[in-house]
Amino acid sequence: MHVVLLRHGKAVSRDEVPDLADEARPLSAKGRRRTAKACQGLAAMEVAPQRILTSPLLRARQTAEIAAEVLACERVEVTDLLRGGTHPGLLFEALAGRTEPEILCIGHAPHLDLVLAQSIHSGQTSLEKLKKAGAARIAFDRVAAGSGRLEWQLQPRALRALGGATEESL
Repeated sequence: MHVVLLRHGKAVSRDEVPDLADEARPLSAKGRRRTAKACQGLAAMEVAPQRILTSPLLRARQTAEIAAEVLACERVEVTDLLRGGTHPGLLFEALAGRTEPEILCIGHAPHLDLVLAQSIHSGQTSLEKLKKAGAARIAFDRVAAGSGRLEWQLQPRALRALGGATEESL
């Protein structure tokens, strides 16, 4: 199984919507554009999930909608396991019961950074924190903590470039 971790795109700032609950903050217009280009980069990397799992927070669900459209994935599932604040092992347990060859998981920092770090063997490689709309792909023979192999990790600028974006177009 391949698991692709994608951090949600840039949301409107808390200063812009001070009375809005954090869970309801949407992607900004720029965040939507950049997320779409990053997802086009995922498509260029031949990411083709059979299912997308997403945090219930609005900015993550909107990122999932964009990814589903760009990557032609009709199966989107909301799960609290990607909300953050849960132990990464619970996500591994849930993924271990899945049969899809590739799953895209959309969530938040620092939770996705913990999932990524706990997915692979310690010392396998150095990891960067996932920036907004950044992604990493992990290969598992069996899904469990420490049993994954990092295939790649790309920051959003690289994904957008793969998706054909220029900074002027964003």
